[in-house]
Amino acid sequence: MPLGEEIVSPLCCPKMAERLKTPRDLARLPLIRSDLKRIQWIDWFELNNLGPPPLPAMSFDRSFLAVDAAANGLGVALESNTLAHRELASGRLVRPFSNSRDNRYIGHYLAYPKAGSQRRLSKVFADWITS
Repeated sequence: MPLGEEIVSPLCCPKMAERLKTPRDLARLPLIRSDLKRIQWIDWFELNNLGPPPLPAMSFDRSFLAVDAAANGLGVALESNTLAHRELASGRLVRPFSNSRDNRYIGHYLAYPKAGSQRRLSKVFADWITS
């Protein structure tokens, strides 16, 4: 069972967003890479017809570290809006481009047995988590 669509977009602190008028302005700012992410900067640049991206200024093996680095003004991260929900809701992070295209994919699934003693409990949990 899919658990929702992931939207992956550039995220940065509001002060850094002031310097970003168009997606091409990303070439002048430090990019933050999440090493283990399915969607990378090259994918986002390609989707937005921008050519190859500049090399990232820093990279992290954990997305939460990339989100935190962006929230602290160290650069622009390409991250899941779901993962960065708290930072976006609080205003520590913003999506600087309203007119760009963002990568989307189903990133997480819930799997549970179709039969057996745990089926009923699994179904109750599935109904709860999807509501």
